[in-house]
Order: sequence, then structure tokens, then C-alpha cells
Amino acid sequence: MTEDFEGLACSWWEGTRLASGTREERTAWNLGEPADVDAGYEATVERIDQGDEGSLELVMTLLRSAPDDFGVVLVGAGPLEDLVKEHGNGLSLQIEQLARQCPLFTRALSSVWMSSGTLSPEAEGRLAPWIPTLRADRDRRS
Repeated sequence: MTEDFEGLACSWWEGTRLASGTREERTAWNLGEPADVDAGYEATVERIDQGDEGSLELVMTLLRSAPDDFGVVLVGAGPLEDLVKEHGNGLSLQIEQLARQCPLFTRALSSVWMSSGTLSPEAEGRLAPWIPTLRADRDRRS
């Protein structure tokens, strides 16, 4: 079974838009409306929380469908940051590889905010070149 990452990304972006939309849109969104978008948004969050390579693929789908540069920042400071903080130890090799190969992913990683000690020293060493707060912590200790 293939996962519908495009559909999940559409729901996530629409939910993000509604969360900062008009007063009426924000009110409806807080009440879980529209229900299909709410369900897709929550499914996106749950899928990323699984913390596997599919989660990284979904983050990449979110990045590729970002409406603008601010959208890349939103993905970096949101779903990607959550994924790195919760599963960075297990995914650090894949994250490092994506950072080396994909400028869009590298830009998103620059929006991740985390302090030293969140991940293992090995994982932090791999990711510090792309996560400014980790890099700053390492520089202060040097």
C-alpha cells in the first residue's frame, strides 16, 4: 500500500492556512472544521510522529509543496523540528544525507531550534553543521 503523502501535505497546508486565516476560518478550524482537512492535518502529524523514513519522505513532500520560502521555514520549525527532536538519533544518517543532497531540506533544517543534549553526541555531531543552534552550542564549548 502506498501512502498518499500529497493528500496529507495538502491537508497540512490548508490547516496551516486556516489556523492563521480570517477570524471565521480560525474559529471553524479550532472547532475541527472542515472535518476532512482536520482529519488530514492530524494524520500528517501522526505519520511524522512515527519517526521512520516515511516520515522523512512526508517532510520532503511538505517542503516540495511549500507555497513560498516562509512555508519552508514553517516546515523546518514545525514537523521537521519535531521529527529531529523525537527521532533524530535513529534518523541522523538519513537526515545528514538529505542535508548534503537537497538544498531545500538544508534550508528547512536551518529553522530547527534545539539545544545541545537533546540527541546523542554522535547524532548532534552529524546534524550540527545544518542546525544553527546546535552549531552555536558546539562553538561555545570549543
